[in-house]
Amino acid sequence: MDEAGLLPIGEVAEKFGIRTSALRYYDELGLLKPVERRAGRRWYGAAELRRLVLIQLYADSGQMPLRDVARILMAEPDDRVSHEVIEKHVDALDRRMAQLAGARHHLRHHLTCEHDNPSRCPALEEDLRNRVDEIIG
Repeated sequence: MDEAGLLPIGEVAEKFGIRTSALRYYDELGLLKPVERRAGRRWYGAAELRRLVLIQLYADSGQMPLRDVARILMAEPDDRVSHEVIEKHVDALDRRMAQLAGARHHLRHHLTCEHDNPSRCPALEEDLRNRVDEIIG
């Protein structure tokens, strides 16, 4: 960090676990512009680092493609398209969280099941039958 509180691209990449090529790509897309360039090096300030965290949060949490991240971050406040993109990803996250909760429930059951083989547990078999019935109607 320099006296102005700016970090060079290499240090940002190291601290955030990202490649410098990704930061340059974000710059090309207009997602993350450096505060300044010195001798050809990009330097980032606090606001840019917060934006980078947001980009990483969106991209990592729901496997959101960068084009969708860009649509959200670069949209006008009343842009319905960006709202639709957000809604689509929230719905995908909700579905994934429900899947994970179901897997956690069954794994926890395996830890405490009284049967020698938890996969033959009547309670688990009934739950699985119900899930199949929900899927096939």
